[in-house]
Amino acid sequence: MKKFKKVVDERQELEMLRVEHFGFWLMFWLLFASIMIQTGMGASFKEFGFEFGVFMVACILSLISYLRKGAWDYYTKPCVKTYLLYSIVSTIIFGGIFGVIKYITMDYFKNNMKYLIISVGIYSVFIFILVFITLYLMGNYVIKKRKQLEEEYEE
Repeated sequence: MKKFKKVVDERQELEMLRVEHFGFWLMFWLLFASIMIQTGMGASFKEFGFEFGVFMVACILSLISYLRKGAWDYYTKPCVKTYLLYSIVSTIIFGGIFGVIKYITMDYFKNNMKYLIISVGIYSVFIFILVFITLYLMGNYVIKKRKQLEEEYEE
């Protein structure tokens, strides 16, 4: 296979990567919003299944790619404080979304607010635990991968 010669310099390539980065994250969050809105409106999985599939492929591929490169985040380091912060924020966001969706789609919860609060609380505890454990495992992997990469570059 013949390789193509690049016709852009390093600055132009960096600008193109920034545009691609912005485009990817815009697509990612718009798909997420679309899935949440359709779920809240009571759409069946058949109606948004393809969008969900594309969203999950983007999630999994970006996650695997970041982990293979030993990358974590632009603004934080992998540590327990970060795991707790991200777990709390995601619990608040997804617990709120879950509560609103259940309130809108299920008449039972409109009349029984106490049970809605209990179900949101249980859901939120599971989300917090799941996110914290996932971040903890990924953070430890990133720390090990960074050490491994540092040793390779030193040699």
